[in-house]
Amino acid sequence: MFSKLLSILLLLSIPFLTIGQSPYEINWKTDGPLLGGGIGVLTISYIIGKKCTPFDEEGLRQLNAEDVWSFDRPTTRRWSVGAQKYSDLFLTSTFALPTTLLLDSRVNNYPEQLGLLYLETLVINTALTNLVKNIVKRPRPFAYNPDPAIPFNIKLKADARRSYFSGHTSISASMSFLTAKMYSDFHPDGDARPFIWGTAALIPAVTGYLRVRGGKHFPTDVITGYVVGALVGILVPSLHK
Repeated sequence: MFSKLLSILLLLSIPFLTIGQSPYEINWKTDGPLLGGGIGVLTISYIIGKKCTPFDEEGLRQLNAEDVWSFDRPTTRRWSVGAQKYSDLFLTSTFALPTTLLLDSRVNNYPEQLGLLYLETLVINTALTNLVKNIVKRPRPFAYNPDPAIPFNIKLKADARRSYFSGHTSISASMSFLTAKMYSDFHPDGDARPFIWGTAALIPAVTGYLRVRGGKHFPTDVITGYVVGALVGILVPSLHK
């Protein structure tokens, strides 16, 4: 599957050679390692993840909320299906954020560049997030929660051990900050920049809050996810200047 994906990416690179001037320079000395490294880490994280053993009932009984850092501990008593659904909605919406730049007359002449930066940001952020999740194997807050409203079967899934760090938050941050960074690079003196950056900062913050409110992640999970996602979203376009 990954070899086919790489072949498709190489074919898609052909149009990049004919792109005119823009804030970015596309070349495979930069993009080859970024995409290749991202796909490589994604593959490694997938292999590690296959070896993640879910909790059994005895393992769940041994979990003690008192062992959780005091800053994170209150989240072990939180559970909200509504907050989880809204966080999913925020996540899904952020995938479309970079494509809104195609409505900009300065950006829509370079759809291939936007597509490549979007792809690299998504692959790298997902790879880093999944790798850390599958190495750390931190129990999610709901695994500690004795609330009978929580379906017991979800505590027995491998995903219950993938709390650190928040993928919803890191992805929404990477997409939001990528959009803001690209807009700013095409409009270095644009009046809308403060609004764009403010919105980019707010979206993953709300997403992270909803993940904590829903009992899916600890505050430290979403803080880390926010930082990682924002850095990836900013650094990927910066490496092309």
